[in-house]
Amino acid sequence: ENAEDLIAVADALLKMRSTIKAQKVPKSAFTSALESTVQKLYKQVLPKIYTSLDQAAAENGEMSDSFGNAGPYGSMLGNLQSYMGALAEHHGLIKPKITSAPQSTQPAENINLNALSGGQAPGAGMMQQ
Repeated sequence: ENAEDLIAVADALLKMRSTIKAQKVPKSAFTSALESTVQKLYKQVLPKIYTSLDQAAAENGEMSDSFGNAGPYGSMLGNLQSYMGALAEHHGLIKPKITSAPQSTQPAENINLNALSGGQAPGAGMMQQ
């Protein structure tokens, strides 16, 4: 119900953490408390929330299909996991799952646009005036 607030708080905490690390701020009571809060959020609080949402989905007979469609609890769980994971990754709390996109071996100027558009060049088949 308050997922947006939780995401906003997590983002603020992670931004402070990132800034402190980037600026090499000396360790203090504040930096220690901030790190402890972030760790507790990701290691204790979020897993409990995820478990509760997963249980609520199961109790309500929600099943995710092969297209990723889920009921309300499953959707909340998936969205929260996505947002919180993305925040953690963006702010360096966890390592990215994908390190880099594969690079095309074909230079952009050599791409066959006809093949990409199903045999017609872009704009082909449009009425001409």
